[in-house]
Amino acid sequence: MGIDYDEIKRSLQSFFNKGTLTIVGSGLSCAEGIPGMGDLAKKLLQEVPNMINVERNTTWSNIVKSLENNKGLEEALHENKPDEDLEDVILYITSRYIREAEKEVIDNVIAGNKEFRFSKYIRKMHIPNSGLPIITTNYDRLIEFSCELAGVPVDNMFFGRSIAMLDENKSSLSFCKGIKSKTRDRVQLSYHKRIKIFKPHGCLGWFDYNGTPVSTSLNLKAKNLIITPGLNKFRAGYEQPFDIHREKANKAIDEASKYIIIGYGFNDDHLETHLIDRIKRGVPTLIITRTLSENTIRIISENTNVLAISHSIKNKFDEGTLFQGNGKSVFLKNIDLWDLGEFIEEVF
Repeated sequence: MGIDYDEIKRSLQSFFNKGTLTIVGSGLSCAEGIPGMGDLAKKLLQEVPNMINVERNTTWSNIVKSLENNKGLEEALHENKPDEDLEDVILYITSRYIREAEKEVIDNVIAGNKEFRFSKYIRKMHIPNSGLPIITTNYDRLIEFSCELAGVPVDNMFFGRSIAMLDENKSSLSFCKGIKSKTRDRVQLSYHKRIKIFKPHGCLGWFDYNGTPVSTSLNLKAKNLIITPGLNKFRAGYEQPFDIHREKANKAIDEASKYIIIGYGFNDDHLETHLIDRIKRGVPTLIITRTLSENTIRIISENTNVLAISHSIKNKFDEGTLFQGNGKSVFLKNIDLWDLGEFIEEVF
């Protein structure tokens, strides 16, 4: 085999140190019960015709044709840029659909029927007082729920409780727990350990209030601030609050000494200008995912600093995890390391 299981575990444990950045994609949310792109496409096909004049909207007709030709939702929306009215409908259906699933997931956790995988994960991470950065392209708030249920507060750069306003400085200061040291010329503050979450595609808790972004746990009737798939996300990505979250995400990517990438398929140009360049420069990277996308497979094959664990079926009798790294591939029978919950239990 060329590498034993204890050696694999040691290599995986080495990522849980100071300086590691976590990047989370839709795979983790799907594992918890949030609908993915395929389910969202079906939902849009079902509900969009009830909200627009499909006979007059040729763009929607072309999107439908793309989906019927087995193209993914992201690709279909890239090829057929929605107008503003259609985009608003897609955004409304998307946010409502994911919000309903999110509520069901959190209800199950609060009822004690399950524990978030990410709660187990965050307990193993080194969290500095300056804050541990986490980047996610997901709209849902499962990471925020997971961290807070694990006793770790989350800084999303909004300040306030019921209706929070975007203010990075006030948000950061709200985690201050006292004075660490004081001299004649300088006061050094002490902070609670916390997660600093960056969401360049928006969040179900963000809304537009008279042109001002706000964050709240309430389900307002205002427009949700999320960037739907397709070409329009590049325009929206340069508006508040997406721009500051994208900038902070890129800064975190540039400063990290290691990456753990969970359930992410490397299909987003917003992040990957920085991320791919840094991986190519040799930053140690661990990919944890059920299914390897074509882009992920290419990144693994081209970069020896990348380790990856994914679901694998060796034959019709043997199922488990494929571990890839340093030019080697190892099949681990009957071990689901690609599942984050089992990963934590097995590796630690």
